[in-house]
Amino acid sequence: MERLTVVDVSDKPTVLEGDWQSNLKIDWASLFKVDSEVFDGPEKFPQLFAKGVDTLQGYQAKKTLSSGAKPRFHRPRPVPYALQQKVEGELNRLQEEGIIQPVENSEWAAPIVMVRKADNSIRICGDYKVTINPYLEMDNYPMPNAQDLFASLEGGRFFTRLDMKQAYMQMRVDASSKGI
Repeated sequence: MERLTVVDVSDKPTVLEGDWQSNLKIDWASLFKVDSEVFDGPEKFPQLFAKGVDTLQGYQAKKTLSSGAKPRFHRPRPVPYALQQKVEGELNRLQEEGIIQPVENSEWAAPIVMVRKADNSIRICGDYKVTINPYLEMDNYPMPNAQDLFASLEGGRFFTRLDMKQAYMQMRVDASSKGI
């Protein structure tokens, strides 16, 4: 009979010593075998793995302004010198992908906010709280609470983590709302 000592070695490689390897009757070759089966998602679903941002089909966001809404043109905030090239590059990328488009003039203008992401790139967000948000007529929808959400997951077997990296860029805006 072999003696087994259990030790927390989470920060070190685990090694079985002595006759344990032969006594356990484990096929070590199959245990450490790398499965040659390749995930074929990109071939089966090329639209999901395509470069760029895809858009939601069959729906466009429409903004409705309350009566008495007055256009607000907010001047741009200064961009730190260290971020100017990244901001310019991101704006160019958004324009190339058809997410934003330049305009000659507008009665409405919101400043942008730059957010540094974990991969050291930046996300550009519009700060609409100073311009259009106070005038929007909102559809009120009750948000579910966490307990209800977790209860609905009970019995679930498969879960995933979605990359919602550019989720807000995926919904087109109705033509009548673009000039606002």
